[in-house]
Amino acid sequence: MHSLILKNATLYTITSGIIPNGNVWIEDGKIKKISTHWHQTLSGVKTIDCKGKPLFPGFIDVHTHLGLYDEGTGWAGNDANETIEPMTPHIRAFDGVYPLDPGFQDALKYGVTTVNVMPGSANVIGGTTAVIKTFGKNIASMLVRETSGLKVALGENPKRIHSNGNNDSITRMGIMGMLREAFFTQNIVISLRNLEWPLWSWHCKERFPSAYMLTGLMISSPPFALGRNSTLILGLSTVQRVISLHENFAA
Repeated sequence: MHSLILKNATLYTITSGIIPNGNVWIEDGKIKKISTHWHQTLSGVKTIDCKGKPLFPGFIDVHTHLGLYDEGTGWAGNDANETIEPMTPHIRAFDGVYPLDPGFQDALKYGVTTVNVMPGSANVIGGTTAVIKTFGKNIASMLVRETSGLKVALGENPKRIHSNGNNDSITRMGIMGMLREAFFTQNIVISLRNLEWPLWSWHCKERFPSAYMLTGLMISSPPFALGRNSTLILGLSTVQRVISLHENFAA
């Protein structure tokens, strides 16, 4: 068991304002006790006198690409954008994070202890975000929440990446159209998964067997479905506010 006491600090708390002359008892990396009246020194426990200096909770960066642009390795460490197509909801930032990126050391040095890492803004739907700690050498041990949100981008970034001035150029109209199509589909799936599905299923199976098979696949797609099929799953989670939507706006 590893213990540490920080005494005589000016504590900036989340819920209780500023506490002068505060003491914090940390045990095995977790805060065990906060007090203004407890001044004794425990035998064998390292104690640091903060002498009134400010003590903050760990900062949280809610929008970052930390670990996806590995500092110093150039092209080989650039894993922030999967540009093979403009719609990649099945891409997970968690899979591309390099925990030995020097950026993690910089984050810790300046008090950032938790980050929400997300794909870049090259794609209309770029993939899922992940909440991780900034301390550790194994990404699995750093993980707080594997899927915390869905990253989308508007305007110049996806337009620039997926156009290149050729006949297949996409426009801002096309970008918004792709997003509307994706989320409109989610609303249909939500409806079918609820009260409307049994009746629609019977009617469709009798008159439109091909459509029935396709919709049945959409409705029963497992959470680990890949490619465009996973747009359905992630869109459902976003529309139903299970995960948040992170948008990158550009002119």
